[in-house]
Amino acid sequence: SINSVTFSAKFNPRFVGKYNATELRAVFGTDVQVTTSSYDESKPTITRTSDGTLWVTFHNTSSSGWLGFANSTDGGATWTTYGTTVEINPTNPIIISDSSDNVYIFFENHTSGSNFSYYEYKNSDKAWYKYYISSWNWWDNVYNLSAVTYTVSSSIYIYVVFEYAYSSTDYDVGYVKTWDGGSHWYEDHDSSTSIAYTADWEGHPSVTISTGTKPKVFVGYDHYDGNYWNITVKNNTDINDTSWNGILFYWSGHDLTYPSVYGTGDDVYLVFEGAYSSTDHDIGLFNTTDNGLNWKWGSWVNSTSDDEVYPSVIANGADVYVFYLDATTGRICEKESTDYGQTWGNVNLVSDQGSGVSIYRTVSSYYYNGNLYVVWTDNRNGNDDIYFDKVPEMNMNILLIIPVILLIPIIWRKRNKY
Repeated sequence: SINSVTFSAKFNPRFVGKYNATELRAVFGTDVQVTTSSYDESKPTITRTSDGTLWVTFHNTSSSGWLGFANSTDGGATWTTYGTTVEINPTNPIIISDSSDNVYIFFENHTSGSNFSYYEYKNSDKAWYKYYISSWNWWDNVYNLSAVTYTVSSSIYIYVVFEYAYSSTDYDVGYVKTWDGGSHWYEDHDSSTSIAYTADWEGHPSVTISTGTKPKVFVGYDHYDGNYWNITVKNNTDINDTSWNGILFYWSGHDLTYPSVYGTGDDVYLVFEGAYSSTDHDIGLFNTTDNGLNWKWGSWVNSTSDDEVYPSVIANGADVYVFYLDATTGRICEKESTDYGQTWGNVNLVSDQGSGVSIYRTVSSYYYNGNLYVVWTDNRNGNDDIYFDKVPEMNMNILLIIPVILLIPIIWRKRNKY
């Protein structure tokens, strides 16, 4: 069920002259510091609820085992940081929100025998709950989560995909899902029907759901074939399906890694990092405009001698926005396309300083109704902190940071498995 697409040449960057956007033109302003503690905070993810609240979660190196997040109710101008010490050694959390403005935080926990658990901010109660399935006690072998939610006919679907460490040299891609907002869960973490189940190393998954007339789940991941890293994208036939078909992308003689996928209508975009050399990575794009029936090569988002890494893609129809770290300069950058990723405008500098941290998942972006939101890991203050920016830019003269850490009350509830 795997087809392959190859390309063998390094494409030259396209210079398009004056660039007219169909939606907006990115002009990023002053960076806003989200976290201010003396600990290292990294690998942020961001979401937004319909009331305008922005939510960010991040990895924290505090020895007390903080599971931390922050939110902003004024468009990102000020932030309040929260945390809980309920968990033992939580790591690398991710955050999403559903159509009812419920907010979910999923995370890794490598304590032996740890089970699947997550936190939900239930909007109707204005309270946080912890849910878990005690029999799913293989969660300590789960890494590099990615999650997405979409509502179909009042049914709230959530897919959480991850690497599952079968052994020290064999990582597969599994998932858990719910179709009723978390009341019941289904899992396939290590079987022949998992998303990826081979003797090779598959990892760094990214998940999205197409939002057209027939929603499907798409998962991109990188795959080591013994010589080079390639990219595979798999999808099911509809949002309920548990079977997966896919297509393999590879660049002869080069590595392709760290995919990011995003669905909008029947358009699905895949961006990735291509290794032209060990010090020159570029960002490339594939896309489908027919809900995964046909994939095609789009273009190189950039093709310079700089080292561009760790892309994050968001989109709205034909308008595509790719964020990434220029590891040569240390700047967080963004590029835009208005023609499905065929051509690109000039580089937009997001961060004010060249202090972006070169780690996987260093940057996360979110699209909402013409607004672009971005967070990233930054060490300009001597330790890793989370910074934020957006378009349209905030209309203000003074940016305030609220260095407050609040403990959140947690209500524990057991979840059902399917």
